Amino acid sequence: MDNPKVSVIVTCYNQELYIKECIKSINSQSYDNIELLVYNDGSRDDSEQVIKKTIEHLNNDVQYFSQENQGVAATRNRGLARATGDFLLFVDGDDFLEKNYILELIKLANKEKLDITYCPLYDFIHDKILFENDYEFSYSKMLLGRNRISVTSLIKRSIVGETRFDSQLKVLEDWDFFVNLILKGARVGFTNTTKLNYRILDYSRNDVSSADKYRQRLHSILYILKKYRMQYPKTLYLKGMLIFSLRLLKMRFR
Repeated sequence: MDNPKVSVIVTCYNQELYIKECIKSINSQSYDNIELLVYNDGSRDDSEQVIKKTIEHLNNDVQYFSQENQGVAATRNRGLARATGDFLLFVDGDDFLEKNYILELIKLANKEKLDITYCPLYDFIHDKILFENDYEFSYSKMLLGRNRISVTSLIKRSIVGETRFDSQLKVLEDWDFFVNLILKGARVGFTNTTKLNYRILDYSRNDVSSADKYRQRLHSILYILKKYRMQYPKTLYLKGMLIFSLRLLKMRFR
């Protein structure tokens, strides 16, 4: 496919300060075969007004949806159901894209026949690449919880099929989604010719302590491992269950 259609699915929850920059960065892409779906997931601030004003005069195919709060996993699934593109790109409303972002990912995906194409995360506030020198894809490390594939990666629609984000998860729903695709045989590739402008905010989705967040992550990892037990290589499954069960046990005795 020389000029495949890309469905960009933006999710927004209380991001009135950032959503305009996010949408405009998508509209100004050097790649032009884009459909844009913007979801306001029950924001309680002025996100809706900002979104409506921003999309009034955009030159891309734009669809806007407003709903009661359902969470990011359910909202992405709604976008997935409506998307008509050959490729998918999920974008959080507080991040924004480089002008060449989609073009560079498409170029590599087409050249290498990839199903998932990803790039570095750039902390633009502190001017640094996150996880620098640690982006090379590793099948075993990925399945053991070290995920460097951001949700804003280019995903080939055909590999997704009926796969959806797990709404039971409050964290790591993106890792779960990619693990599912990789266990189905997805081809993965990395490029450093562009980057995702990634915003690190002081608050978390659940506004919980660091210890509680870590405990929640451990429970989520164990839940995901058990969910794919039959698809996981046996040695990786057993190793993962041992590592993360021990970490959870240590927390109980602190």
